[in-house]
Amino acid sequence: MKPIVKIDIIKCNRCLLCVDLCPADVFTIRDNKIEVANMESCILCYGCVPLCPTSAISVEDKEMNIYDEGTDLK
Repeated sequence: MKPIVKIDIIKCNRCLLCVDLCPADVFTIRDNKIEVANMESCILCYGCVPLCPTSAISVEDKEMNIYDEGTDLK
């Protein structure tokens, strides 16, 4: 199963760093909120996770957290 990028909209401050950084255009802006719009194009570079100043982005699968700021890849 391919991991899924998630955004905690409560933590997100809409700084747009993830939108600007993402080489695969995974993120979009809709209704003044950042959303994951193109998960299938994600190359799993994990660049968005440590870049997020509010730790609003995580990469997960259904069973376990694959990458979250402050942890190593499992």
